Parts: sequence; structure tokens; C-alpha cells
Amino acid sequence: MNDDIEAVDFKQQAKVFRALRSEVRLKLLKEVSERQPVSAPEMKDEFDVTKESIKKNLNQLEEAGLLKSSRERGPGNRPRDEFVLAYKEDGVMVQLDIVPDDYNFYLGESDVASQF
Repeated sequence: MNDDIEAVDFKQQAKVFRALRSEVRLKLLKEVSERQPVSAPEMKDEFDVTKESIKKNLNQLEEAGLLKSSRERGPGNRPRDEFVLAYKEDGVMVQLDIVPDDYNFYLGESDVASQF
């Protein structure tokens, strides 16, 4: 049974690292962390990609468990998905530190996540 849990953990970790493999997704994750919630239409002016591409990348970050979305009403009462960072109930979170010439990723338990 422990092997089954470990296999699930590795699959989830692989999703996270695949999601972080994209420069666009890394930038989106940073933007969400600084000004959440965000939606694809409001991010289109900050990226050299289409609104649809931004939405696809936000969805990939959500599938990896890094973001969560909710359906809200935007301008003109039109429905849109808004994204925020996904804080885990069990106190596990991803911390991304960007330093000159290097990216460092930490996966582990944090007391900070339990505050949200």
C-alpha cells in the first residue's frame, strides 16, 4: 500500500515540475502570487501570447495543484475564471524563490500555508 501512495506522490510531483518547465507559466505563477485573483483577459497585455494561450497555461498550473479557479462575472456580466494560489489544507505548499542566475524550488511542509 505504501508503494501506491508513493506512486501517486511521484505522479503529482511530475505534474508540478512539468507545469514549472514553461517560462510563461513561471511568469503567470509570479503574477498570480503578486495580484491574485487574475483572469486570462486581464493578463493578455502583459504577455506576448494570446488570451487563449494564457488560459491554457493557467489551467495547466491548476491541474498541477498550484492554482485554483472559480467562475466569476467579469465586465458586461460575462462569466470568466479567476485564479488564485492553491494553499493546501495539510500545510504543504510550493515555495518559489527566484534568485539571479538560478531557480530554486522547495517542496515541503510550511507553517505559513496553514495560516491561509
